[in-house]
Amino acid sequence: MASARRKGRGYEIRVSMGCDMNGKKIVKYKRWVPDKNYTPKQLEKEVERQKMLFEEEVKSGNCANSNIKFEPYSKIWIKDYGEQNLAPKTLSRYCEYLKRINKAIGHIKLKDLQPLHLNAFYRNLAEDGVNMKAKRDEKGNIIANGRLSPKTIVEHHRVISKLLSTAVKWNYINDNVAKRADPPKVPARDIEFLDENETKEMLKALNGESITYRTMILLLVYTGMRRGELFGLEWKDIDFKNGYLHIVRTSQYIR
Repeated sequence: MASARRKGRGYEIRVSMGCDMNGKKIVKYKRWVPDKNYTPKQLEKEVERQKMLFEEEVKSGNCANSNIKFEPYSKIWIKDYGEQNLAPKTLSRYCEYLKRINKAIGHIKLKDLQPLHLNAFYRNLAEDGVNMKAKRDEKGNIIANGRLSPKTIVEHHRVISKLLSTAVKWNYINDNVAKRADPPKVPARDIEFLDENETKEMLKALNGESITYRTMILLLVYTGMRRGELFGLEWKDIDFKNGYLHIVRTSQYIR
């Protein structure tokens, strides 16, 4: 059942949606300002009509609390989505990024957030001294004036976009404004790698090394696996048979 009460120049219309799993009441609300030309009788009828319309809107699932600000929403997102779906390391990284994000846009309501807010935030991240963990050269001078790299700024953008895309899915807002923002371009980076002759020389040099290092390097060279995949292997996953190195998990053989 919808209710309405005078608030400032208009009315606050509220609809109760019962309680959540923790017993907390779920209430949706909106602000409505009537036309100044309404007579008292017309105003009374229009308030009832607005209550009915808003209740239908809520029940149809077309309304959520878009008045919520970004920071409290981010806490809901961490609890209801992040902790359930993200790996611990990824969740920790998101929480670190949200410290900066909430300082910049945490006070803005989801419905009021605009691409210009995000673009201003990205420009701020590119300023000198923002990176509190800036690397230093051999003389102790801060590298790149303590700026965050374009890649790190883009990662902040991805966190914001992920939270907003979920807000759309959860019906808090209708649009993910991060899709219209302009994060910096990440410059392409040349990847250094060993050519065929250098690889052969490295493999020859391995002959005098321990079985641990020989196995690690052989796996990386012959399978193309990533370091994270390599570190996920244990000795029980490796089997030496008839001059072959056998990866038990994947049934790969290396001679």
